[in-house]
Amino acid sequence: MLRFRSILPYSLTFIFGAGAMLGVTALTDNDRLSSTVLCGQTLRDMNSSYSYIKPLVACDVGATVETPELASLKTKVTTLINSAKAEEQVDVASMYFRDLDSGQWTAVNLDETYRPASLFKVPLLMAYLKIAEQHPEILKQEIEVAADPTPNMAQDIAPEKSLNVGETYTVDELLHYMIAYSDNRAEVLLTNYVDTAVLDDIFGDLQVPIPASMTEQYTLSARSYSRFFRTLYNASYLGDTMSEKALELLSGVTYPDGLRAGVPSDVKIAHKFGEAKVTLQNGKSGHELHDCGIVYEAHPYLICVMTRGEMVSDLEELIANVSQTVYDDRNEAAVSK
Repeated sequence: MLRFRSILPYSLTFIFGAGAMLGVTALTDNDRLSSTVLCGQTLRDMNSSYSYIKPLVACDVGATVETPELASLKTKVTTLINSAKAEEQVDVASMYFRDLDSGQWTAVNLDETYRPASLFKVPLLMAYLKIAEQHPEILKQEIEVAADPTPNMAQDIAPEKSLNVGETYTVDELLHYMIAYSDNRAEVLLTNYVDTAVLDDIFGDLQVPIPASMTEQYTLSARSYSRFFRTLYNASYLGDTMSEKALELLSGVTYPDGLRAGVPSDVKIAHKFGEAKVTLQNGKSGHELHDCGIVYEAHPYLICVMTRGEMVSDLEELIANVSQTVYDDRNEAAVSK
């Protein structure tokens, strides 16, 4: 388990249940938990005035099997990945797609796992926002950057902005730096002060393996990781206000490549990318690059693409091509209906 100092002078304990649902289950604001993991058909709050979330009101068990109607989309993405592999631009890649309104989903290389790298910043964000629901003052707490917390941690995809050593930031500002710019300095500081029990609960309740530490031994699949974004969209773990805040932060990510490059610039997207150095099967040095998030089309969808290969630029190109292929396919499907 991860074990770090708590930023708060008091103990915070959150106890959740994750029981299986039978039939249609009604959910209250305080009762929308791991339903997201199990929901197939859904009933949502259509009167919500939020921009990024669509709160889940009721659901039933379903969508445990890939949707046959999405076979064409699966074939298109599989062809893209196979072509990139043939040209030695990628060693392996996975894609998970889910229509957030209907619950229909499909995937390519579903069981392949990868190092999350900076994708871990999303559950860390959720942990602080979960605490803030009961203790909003945590967002105003200040942390000084007394020394560089990442002296030996180079980022191949450099942040547009980074914390300045010697300055003091509020937790709210650190969350912004960590998400919008993917600043590792902010992540390390926030990790050092997080209430680990809350962070562990998020992984456990969403049925994502709990990391003992963020080492190269810890891996997860695109489908498992997608649960963080699904719970935010559904407002089924955090409440409405904090779910909206999280996705608004994620919509401000400054990374212009990957998923963002595959959809028109005027289409909203809330996403997070992650990159890590790895050793490939052939013994060469390589990278893993992932990008996961929500594309806010007429029928919002979740897409998570995870890749492994030698060159970051090749992986970025593949993710952008998959993103564009999915976007075009969904628009073609909407027109044909």
